[in-house]
Amino acid sequence: MGIRFATPEDFDSCVELLPKAWNSSRMKARVGYLLMSRSALVDTDHDGSVNGFFLLEIDFFDEKTLYLRTAVVRENRRRSGVGTALLKYSLEYAKNNNFRRIFLDALEGNEQITRDGVEKFGFKQAGYIDNMHDEGGKYFIYSLRVADYVQ
Repeated sequence: MGIRFATPEDFDSCVELLPKAWNSSRMKARVGYLLMSRSALVDTDHDGSVNGFFLLEIDFFDEKTLYLRTAVVRENRRRSGVGTALLKYSLEYAKNNNFRRIFLDALEGNEQITRDGVEKFGFKQAGYIDNMHDEGGKYFIYSLRVADYVQ
């Protein structure tokens, strides 16, 4: 198991992990763009298969804020530490690259899983946005000042 920045060769493996509801041409384009711009992290097995990925948006809000836009973990690897490892890597990346704040969101229905996973690192729920994406629903926003990151 290892974490690295994704390459264009990871595109098919990452798209394969997308939930059916997200498997739209728009989402595929977003994954492709972020892979090409080296703004995605992947967790891989020793054979190179992708266990999960995070899409990182740099300059989404401003140049000192990192937005963890999408987190996907292969179904049979959930609850095995893949998401936590990707989150830790993202937090270290933010710290080492002088980001001030990190945001992430969780779709209604996933907020408890997200909260359980991120609050131990110091994230706080900052609010929610109704209908943030085409699929509707509430997106709960979590925020962390990088200086408050709990290792």
